[in-house]
Amino acid sequence: MRRHNVTAVLLIVFGVLLIFNQFDLIYFSRLNIFITGSIFLGIVLLNKGFKNPQKKGLLGGSFFISFALILVLMRIGFLPINDQVGTGMIFVLLGLANIIYFLVYPKRTANIIFAILFLLLGLPFLLTYYDVLSVWMVEDYFITYWPALLIIIGLGLLVDGMLKRKQKTL
Repeated sequence: MRRHNVTAVLLIVFGVLLIFNQFDLIYFSRLNIFITGSIFLGIVLLNKGFKNPQKKGLLGGSFFISFALILVLMRIGFLPINDQVGTGMIFVLLGLANIIYFLVYPKRTANIIFAILFLLLGLPFLLTYYDVLSVWMVEDYFITYWPALLIIIGLGLLVDGMLKRKQKTL
């Protein structure tokens, strides 16, 4: 199958599955719909990312595939089904997706900055759930150091802008 047909075929398969679900021929819970939809969207975006010279779509594709994996791990009981764990995992997955994008397309240094930012936002949720840190400690750290997040974002944007200007002059 050619690469440009992947999205069309996936749309047809996903649509047929949803039609079968509408007529109660198969049953999808909301969780299964989210898992299937995330896998579908991840494959479509990864396919787009590998065709694009700037790898646009790779960031979203890696996020949605890993999000589906986390949902499966929650469904089978490997991870707890909890809002705190879910929120933390979403931020951690965004950080990991930015790292993957940077490893494949290293011309955007802002992705490393955003990876650090998302990991710093997600890890406290997970660490408080597993009682490694207390909620009050996290709150104190956040209240004290939140301006550092602005500095990190600003530095990432500055470095990215300087690299773009340097590439234009070459």
